Amino acid sequence: MDTKPASDSAERFRGSFDQIKQADGVLVVPTAQCLTLKLPDITHSRRELAAQIAQRVPLRPAELAWTEPVTDDAGNAQIIMARRSWLDQFVNDAERSGPLVQSVRAEQNGAPFGYHTPAQRRRAAITWSCCAVAICAVLVAGLRSFTADDQTNRANPTVRTISARPVFEGQSLAADLSSMPRLDGANIALSRVERLRDGSLIVEIASAEPDRTRANVASYNLLPGFAEADQLRATDGRYAVRYRREPAGAGLQGSDAQILLARDRNSAESRVRALLTEYAEKRVLQINLAAPQQVRDGMLAFPLELAGPQSDVLNVAAWTESAPPPMRFAEWSLVPAEEGVRLSGLLYVPWAEAPQ
Repeated sequence: MDTKPASDSAERFRGSFDQIKQADGVLVVPTAQCLTLKLPDITHSRRELAAQIAQRVPLRPAELAWTEPVTDDAGNAQIIMARRSWLDQFVNDAERSGPLVQSVRAEQNGAPFGYHTPAQRRRAAITWSCCAVAICAVLVAGLRSFTADDQTNRANPTVRTISARPVFEGQSLAADLSSMPRLDGANIALSRVERLRDGSLIVEIASAEPDRTRANVASYNLLPGFAEADQLRATDGRYAVRYRREPAGAGLQGSDAQILLARDRNSAESRVRALLTEYAEKRVLQINLAAPQQVRDGMLAFPLELAGPQSDVLNVAAWTESAPPPMRFAEWSLVPAEEGVRLSGLLYVPWAEAPQ
């Protein structure tokens, strides 16, 4: 192993910082901060390289980042290594005076390190905000098993087809979440996803540095279709940057809509409670269904709250909106909670008096 001792590399640091500003996010690691390990050949997997490092370097592989094997001018295979802790500090110092680092490369040959910067690691941390991915999986698993026989068994036998109410013309909760951008790997932490009465979708991002958050969202186009709305100050001193998307898509078609038939409003309310209990009875959920508001004749709006594991909450929401009679979360918010997530909103249910 060839080892280059560390030395005063202030000039190299300044040169590297200048280069990051000129080379589209590439940060060059000074040779003085690198170790070179010669290899018997160039064909090594990452696991084999880690074994070589463990045998021949007085540092654990987990403490190091290294390049892919390359050949030097003499044709010898080698990798170039650097301490991860040093790289983290080096990158953080560089980003204070320049743009975000996208690639870290060795000075002697330009080879990229197999290393993710602190910002990239934060972006890679999957948070609860990846609910769009989860809801897709829930829908695939749930709706595939929702056969015609299931629909027959779950449906209230006293239903009739009428023109859908305006509240059903927008997208369902499941469709809204599924249409959100994929956020896994994004350096943002959602504190709320919310649908307003007019059908617009709000995404709220918690941030200690809102200006930097806005710059990241804009630079990497993390929320296509959303426009910045406003900024809030949280009680813990952090901020929340809000983005808004205009109402999108069409929902249930009027010719296919069915409504609940009941003797009276109390019977309609009882039927809705029984259906929700049926959907949720096999899941670990807290359910709070308040007395309904009568929005207009033939339309009830139930204040509903579901709290529990994310998959259970989203599964119940998907089933509620997919099984007859039609029910729709026209206004809702989804936030992280101690139990997992908490879904709060108004569940709209059209109904009519059954003929005598």
